[in-house]
Amino acid sequence: MGVRSAQRADASWRIQALRFPLACLVVWIHAHEPAIQFASGSSPLVLPWGYRWLVETLFNDMARVAVPLYFIFSGYLLFLRSGERGWRWGEAVGQRLTRMVGPYLVWNTLFLAVMMGGRWIPGVRNYFSARSPSVQELSVGQILDQWLGIHGHPADVPLWYLRDLAFLLVLSGAIAWVLRWLRGPLALLYFASVIGLEFALQRFHTRLSSDLFWFSCGCWCGLRGGIPELVGRWRLAVTVVWFGLSVCRGYGLLSSGMWRSAWVTVPLGVWVAWSWSHELQRFPRLRAKWQQLATPSFFIFAVHVLPLVALRKITWHWLESGGPLAIVVGLYGLIPGLVLLACLWLHPWTLRLPWHWHKWIDPTVRPPGPSGQRA
Repeated sequence: MGVRSAQRADASWRIQALRFPLACLVVWIHAHEPAIQFASGSSPLVLPWGYRWLVETLFNDMARVAVPLYFIFSGYLLFLRSGERGWRWGEAVGQRLTRMVGPYLVWNTLFLAVMMGGRWIPGVRNYFSARSPSVQELSVGQILDQWLGIHGHPADVPLWYLRDLAFLLVLSGAIAWVLRWLRGPLALLYFASVIGLEFALQRFHTRLSSDLFWFSCGCWCGLRGGIPELVGRWRLAVTVVWFGLSVCRGYGLLSSGMWRSAWVTVPLGVWVAWSWSHELQRFPRLRAKWQQLATPSFFIFAVHVLPLVALRKITWHWLESGGPLAIVVGLYGLIPGLVLLACLWLHPWTLRLPWHWHKWIDPTVRPPGPSGQRA
């Protein structure tokens, strides 16, 4: 096996092994909410500074490396084989878009039905946010917007990632053309201008420019056949810096000017997470388990928000009466853990579906091979 092939194989198993822990981080990101929303109003989440610092550091800063890594992996895998004979950009993009459309429509339809239908059930109505209008108050266009997330989040909130990824896949040909011709300072200028676009568009509350940055990083890595990483003392030094900055941001020390931006810590965190993933080869059992758990990762990604929010609201009054420790352990430990276990228990049932049905709920599923086994 050549050096390039060895690098590809190494990156392949690492991406596969990281899918499950990244899905877990997404669950914990969505567990971080400043208030619990009910139809009767909101209950703000008030914690002493020590607990608040811990929550902000872990779930509102460190966990934020998950989605950028998803975009990097998507761009990397798209162009990894672009130099091989027979590879066609249109075919590669078309296959990905085709696989994404079905799950995007199905999960958003199911979530919208629950959101709209739940308001008609007297015992359940109070668990929906007072900020969300009822069906009678919405026009057809507004219902479509809530369904597909045209101007905001779709009904199944995490699937904004598929929507933005679809847009970036369409642009990927132009992105790759630019990255092929840029070298050295010009490449740095491109990435710097994308970051600048993020700050320029802040008032529009869009994340598409940051998505473009991470996806472009992945495309650049794919075109060059590998994802760079930190090694040796550099890895340890950058890890310490990233951890220190994350702690400071969680504590509120970096709360003004550019320091408020996630650009301070997330790029370092992404690089640190990818670099340390290489150490998984020292733990073959853990590596094999995480690679196995890659299969239900999209199911966790798509399903977790509804049970997570429901359990937070159902248990809130009990947790609130138990004090700050009960709130932190319940909202950020037990409830996300229960949601993950429930998703892992439910997912094998979806595997019993025929492939032509299963592909409508999971874009990562592949057609069965000659032996009838799913790839």
